[in-house]
Amino acid sequence: MKTIKLPYKSSKDLTPIIKQYSCVVRYCYNRFIEGNVEKEVRYLTKSLSNIDLLNSWSIQCAIKDAKAIHTRFKGEKVIFGGKKNFILRCKNKISKEEYQLKRLIPVNI
Repeated sequence: MKTIKLPYKSSKDLTPIIKQYSCVVRYCYNRFIEGNVEKEVRYLTKSLSNIDLLNSWSIQCAIKDAKAIHTRFKGEKVIFGGKKNFILRCKNKISKEEYQLKRLIPVNI
């Protein structure tokens, strides 16, 4: 398998799409923690609201990312955004907005 990274520049702000993608990944990861299989998780994502910018392919990629994270950490509790950033947020050294931007997951297609 080969990974190709293409630089992408857009005049449009992609932050809302990245936020929705990250939300779906975190939701799906938590469903995998509960013991659901991929088919059940795919069905459960249809009930999510506010993911109108994502198409079905993007949602499927988010499910695959969540499954990869679940496999990597073997069901342990994961702090999305990193432990270091979480500690900095708890100590009020970074703002809530900064922490939310740092915990975004890159979109994989």
